[in-house]
Amino acid sequence: SSGDKEPTVCDIPTEFADDRSSSLVGVRNGANAIRSAVVTNADGNFIRLDDAMSNNKPEVVIYLRHMGWPYCWSYAKEWNSIQQQLEEAGVGGPTYISIGDEEKLNTFLSSNDWMPKNQMYVDDYSFDAYKAVGFKRFDEQDKEVVKNIDMSKYGAPNLKFGEWMNYFKTVAK
Repeated sequence: SSGDKEPTVCDIPTEFADDRSSSLVGVRNGANAIRSAVVTNADGNFIRLDDAMSNNKPEVVIYLRHMGWPYCWSYAKEWNSIQQQLEEAGVGGPTYISIGDEEKLNTFLSSNDWMPKNQMYVDDYSFDAYKAVGFKRFDEQDKEVVKNIDMSKYGAPNLKFGEWMNYFKTVAK
């Protein structure tokens, strides 16, 4: 079963995995919530995510916790490595959304040349794009549940030495 496989670095902790109250899976027009989100591109323009996505095929949209978090860098690299397979399967993306502003997005993009500029967007600090799909912050969860999450089973990010140096250079700004 899916509960038997090893978690990856950005998996939802199992303590929350069965909470479908905020899931868009099976929700009528759930994709519209994602596509209607307004995000900022690397040029500083506000756009509806729908305008950046493929229109006639399914799309992988990945919400990253934080551009300054190495787990998210590693996770995004893994998704980018299968982009050709997605295209061959008729699936668009991946399209990424993180928290930040135009400056932080461009700092991230300049440090990570593997990330296509037209696939990475930021939600400003109002978190509207995250709220549109029902995401919550950890501090909005039951504190006893959060305290008991064992993050050690999620492993370290899969970054090479140079990528760690880029990470440290980026987050130190």
